[in-house]
Amino acid sequence: MSINTILMSTKSFLSKHSPTILTTLGVSSMLTSTFLAVKATPKVCNSIKIYEKAMSEQNNEEYKATLYEKVKYNWKEYIPSILTGVTGIACIFGANHINKKRNALLTAAYTISESTLLKYKDKIVKDFGEEKAKQIDRNIREEIKKEKKNDIHHKLNDTDNKQFTIIDTFSGLKMPKGTTLNKIDEVINQINKIMNYDMYVSAEEWYDRLGFKNIPECANDVGWNLSDGLIEITQNPGLDEDGVPVLKISFIDNPKHEYNKFG
Repeated sequence: MSINTILMSTKSFLSKHSPTILTTLGVSSMLTSTFLAVKATPKVCNSIKIYEKAMSEQNNEEYKATLYEKVKYNWKEYIPSILTGVTGIACIFGANHINKKRNALLTAAYTISESTLLKYKDKIVKDFGEEKAKQIDRNIREEIKKEKKNDIHHKLNDTDNKQFTIIDTFSGLKMPKGTTLNKIDEVINQINKIMNYDMYVSAEEWYDRLGFKNIPECANDVGWNLSDGLIEITQNPGLDEDGVPVLKISFIDNPKHEYNKFG
């Protein structure tokens, strides 16, 4: 395994689990802060006693240190505890911020796609009736399954196959340079195999195995469940904003939130 692969895997792991890691660090820091404070207290108490004894001998009467004096001469002993506590609080706030940001992105993406799909389905049911709408849905799925790659290549025959720009329509991102249809099929088979074994799979697996350098944040929180069937894609030719032929890869069933829950 190359150094670059290890770094990419580490980066992906840290990005995916950053809230958990920060929360763990935060709790650990708070516990450590308490331990350091308790550890420093006997030393501080002894220092106060020595100070009071010295002042009593100097004044020839019993002397009690004021709160100001106790803090003034001993606050440095609590610096490690304070710094550790502040670090713990920062980690917990950081984890909370990342979770809120991810949830906001997920909600926005899910709401848009879900709203569009519901409008489409409602329109079909309204115009053709519920039974006819179900039949149309089944027919579309069958046609998609029968679609051949050769037809796609034929429609894009004016462009060198190796230069195709492939777009992932779920994220709207261009796939990494050098991505081929064979690679996409290979990744689909890999993540379907994972889902067959684990009963579900995260969308992050799709982007990670395709080699995306920056995995969409919402991919950490959506995925597919085996109860909805295996993952299937469609391959549709089109043009980008510059009129250059592109291939658009879409999921028949988009990844969903709470994909790893059953029942």
